[in-house]
Amino acid sequence: MFDGFRLIFLGLFFATFHINIGTLQILPAFVGWIIVLNGISKIRAEFEHKSFHKASLYASGLIIHSIISFAIGFIYGKSLDNSIPIIMWNVIFGLLELLLDFKILEGAISYFKSTARLELAEEFIHHLKIYICIFITNTIIIGVGATLYNNLLIGISVFLALILRIVFMVMVNRLKKESDTISTSIDVSI
Repeated sequence: MFDGFRLIFLGLFFATFHINIGTLQILPAFVGWIIVLNGISKIRAEFEHKSFHKASLYASGLIIHSIISFAIGFIYGKSLDNSIPIIMWNVIFGLLELLLDFKILEGAISYFKSTARLELAEEFIHHLKIYICIFITNTIIIGVGATLYNNLLIGISVFLALILRIVFMVMVNRLKKESDTISTSIDVSI
């Protein structure tokens, strides 16, 4: 599972931090989401769980969303950024991302329970609850800011979204390390 979580981490990194030359994106966000999907597939090969299956579906949705967003941005540029349909389009993205994050963590928690790492499972359940509450609050802030055309609220929500993505990347990095520890202890016991 180590390699799967490593790929998810890298994919999240590339989906978050874009490489641009001028206005041209060298590494668009959908490439990162493709890497995330590959990571989930690697995990599913080792530990099949319905949560990881659903995470694959949400990652596929994010790939499609990101490709369409990339095409819209390439064709129209920044001229549509403040339109209500684009704002709602971005809220859909946020919801897909929340569902993906939830399913990855839910699957990891099930994995920890199956390997008798109950204290670790409980710790991640706690982290997941806090993460979901902050994510939903941020989605509400985005909706209110967009409805009121309040740039301050939108700016706060963008900053909070970046912080949430980094926090999730830290959690995935921890999952990577813990899964490596578990597989090493299983190898030693055999």
